[in-house]
Amino acid sequence: MTVDKRTNRLLLRDNKTALSALEQWVAQMDLPVGQVELSAHIVTINEKSLRELGVKWTLGRCATRWWRWASHHAW
Repeated sequence: MTVDKRTNRLLLRDNKTALSALEQWVAQMDLPVGQVELSAHIVTINEKSLRELGVKWTLGRCATRWWRWASHHAW
């Protein structure tokens, strides 16, 4: 048995009986991997437009303190 990772293949050489058993085993083991599709929309909007839409986002005191610190300690 030789594994070809590049093409995702098994190369087998044996007698008919053994190859038949291996073929059944491969059919049971070679299952497709589940996948998830993600979709995102990135929108840029200014604070004034957000307020006009009725959105008021606040980060709280902790985040405000962090923001002040980060503003003075630019990376």
